[in-house]
Amino acid sequence: TLKKAMLDKMFPKEGADVPEIRFKGFTCEWKEVRLGDLGVFKSNGVDKKSNTNEIPVYLLNYMDVYNRKKINALNYHTLMPVTARSSQLVDNNIQKNDVFFTPSSETSDDIGKVMVIEESLPHTVYSYHLVRYRPKENCFAPLFPNYGFSCDFVRKQMILAAQGVQRFVINRNGFEELRVMLPLIEEQSQISSYFQNLDKLISLHQQEIQKLKNIKKSCLEKMFV
Repeated sequence: TLKKAMLDKMFPKEGADVPEIRFKGFTCEWKEVRLGDLGVFKSNGVDKKSNTNEIPVYLLNYMDVYNRKKINALNYHTLMPVTARSSQLVDNNIQKNDVFFTPSSETSDDIGKVMVIEESLPHTVYSYHLVRYRPKENCFAPLFPNYGFSCDFVRKQMILAAQGVQRFVINRNGFEELRVMLPLIEEQSQISSYFQNLDKLISLHQQEIQKLKNIKKSCLEKMFV
């Protein structure tokens, strides 16, 4: 609840050029920019298949991004093993600061989940169910898209851009036309750090809840015949 409230207050609302709450020392207006001008979108990912004449790789999947699974150079091998052509290893590789979106959903308000990759992942490609956004250098603080692309201003645009009936989809052009509000890199870094700490706190609480559930389950098994 706190994170949702702060996403609302620490990013400008539609029609505004500054947020309600800012870190001390920052006074510059935020700039509205088009995502397609600051990086390159690419879809056409890799199938969930293994073929004998292809190269073994690991696959970043839809649910990995949807759940914002923390993937790094130490645990990338826990991703789904598949195979890919040598050309796909180049075209669909995953580099540090790549941003991934979920471009489809059963409901329009659940579309466009976003996750930043914090480290380059060797022998890893992304699923055809994802869209990769590779920003130009020095446009975004490393983790800023996790939060700046999840604020209400951007979410509303994604919902409007989603097309479909039984399943909603945002095409590449729709992603390119998305507009985001950007402060200076230094302010982006401060915002990212704040929300990263909130995410860590949420994760710790979730782990504690799971431990308590496990204790409860064990006690239920031992305290009843």
